[in-house]
Amino acid sequence: MRTQRRKILLRAGLGLFAVAVLLQLVPYGRDHTNPPVTQDAPWPDGRARELATAAYYETRLPLPGHSGR
Repeated sequence: MRTQRRKILLRAGLGLFAVAVLLQLVPYGRDHTNPPVTQDAPWPDGRARELATAAYYETRLPLPGHSGR
């Protein structure tokens, strides 16, 4: 009786795990494009904007994940 119950629980657990993994592969109704930039980010003060501009905005390095082509 105990081994039969263990088999049932093991199969149910593996089945639920398989369903969870398969659900990760299903795309669902979401558009994966970013919206266009229409305005600058809200900065707490002018110094924060200066730091961000000097550190990132004016670099010529490609963004992570982009080849720059």
